[in-house]
Amino acid sequence: MSSYYDEYNEENNYDDFMMSDEEDYEMEAIEMEDETDQDSVISQLKGNDDYSSLTPLQELENVFNNATSLKHDNCFNDAIERLLELEKILNNANNLSEDIFEWKYKVRSELIECSFSNLIENGYDLKDTNDVKQYWISLICFIKDNITQFKVTNKNDFLCDLLILITPKIARSFLFESTDHDFKLSFARAELNNSILSILQYEIESNSNMWSKTIQHLVKIRTFSCKIWLEKIKTGHILSYNIPDPDWYFKEVNYSDKYMLEDLDLFLQYLINEYINNGILEPPNKELLNRFLILLGIIKSRSLSVSQRSDLMLLYNFGVILSNISKLVEFEYCEDDIVLTKNEVLQRIQNNSWECLQKLEEIGSNYGNFNSSSFPWFSCFRVCIPQYVIP
Repeated sequence: MSSYYDEYNEENNYDDFMMSDEEDYEMEAIEMEDETDQDSVISQLKGNDDYSSLTPLQELENVFNNATSLKHDNCFNDAIERLLELEKILNNANNLSEDIFEWKYKVRSELIECSFSNLIENGYDLKDTNDVKQYWISLICFIKDNITQFKVTNKNDFLCDLLILITPKIARSFLFESTDHDFKLSFARAELNNSILSILQYEIESNSNMWSKTIQHLVKIRTFSCKIWLEKIKTGHILSYNIPDPDWYFKEVNYSDKYMLEDLDLFLQYLINEYINNGILEPPNKELLNRFLILLGIIKSRSLSVSQRSDLMLLYNFGVILSNISKLVEFEYCEDDIVLTKNEVLQRIQNNSWECLQKLEEIGSNYGNFNSSSFPWFSCFRVCIPQYVIP
């Protein structure tokens, strides 16, 4: 016969056994809950409960496509909500090791695009502005932490495109437009551009080897543009600065460079503005004006679409006029080792003047509120040019 002690042990052993079974069951349930947590979130986002036939990668793809569709439908807040949920899932994902970097980069980039679109929709609301900055900081920190994969996957061009998107021109032009009509909006744009560029510029200065030469150059040019615009908006004037990295455009000229035209547009406006305000261009800007005009002349001769851009061709022809006036004033009638007569220079000024007037007419047709007499450079054209144009 077994003793009471033995019976007690057997009873407790049974209880221990039953308790351990229950604990194991609870632990398994918790683990299963953790494992299915991401899937349940994805299921909620997609609005469907049956995803047994989809892989985790396909599920992520569906959610991401849903977010981009919402963005295209201008439902920016809904798209941002989907992307933020997707970001949480990716931060906990452990079964997408090969694709995790690509997905995290895509989601962070899309968050920036959506929040920026939302910002424009709401007229540069303070909260939306802060959201864009926050998502931009998050992306830059992510790139820093994954710089090897960033370089290996050739994301430089994508980052450049994104930077171009979220630091747009404040207005079409500071020579052809007045910013007085919408000071608050123009200032908000310039301030946001400055903040975004400063964040990346700080990282470049901290470790320039992490970032490609293209990105570094783009940040310099965008910062230069932003500095000009902030001065123009605040004071109505633009101080003289040195154009950053001018030789970049002449070492290995790529005439299909999608950033080059915008840069040339900016530089020509800046140099023409300086010429008008000071009556002269000092070195090195005098030489740069001629070099940029030659470069734009080559590009327009190779591209019909460029030659049909009225605003850019107005800049080009007006720049050529000022360059030829400099020849007359300084009695320098040489160009590319070709000696020109005074009459030949005058004929060039006349031809380009008529081109300018034609482009002004085209711009006037395209922009109903165009008022050329209010632009600071037009008085120069109206007063100074006729003495060279009229025989």
